[in-house]
Amino acid sequence: MVAMYREARERAALTAQQAATQLDISITTLLSWENGKTAPSALKLVELCRLYDCMPNELLGFVKFQK
Repeated sequence: MVAMYREARERAALTAQQAATQLDISITTLLSWENGKTAPSALKLVELCRLYDCMPNELLGFVKFQK
């Protein structure tokens, strides 16, 4: 699952700073999610999916990215 957050961000052509700004979180928080140290709340998970244009099951690693 850890690699999925970074992969989704990169597929959306966003830098970590751009994503953090759009999610209204610190870059430290975003990188913490990407490195598996912490996990986003359910609300932030939905926001991530919207920002990265993916489905939750893709972001959580249950299925491969469709796009």
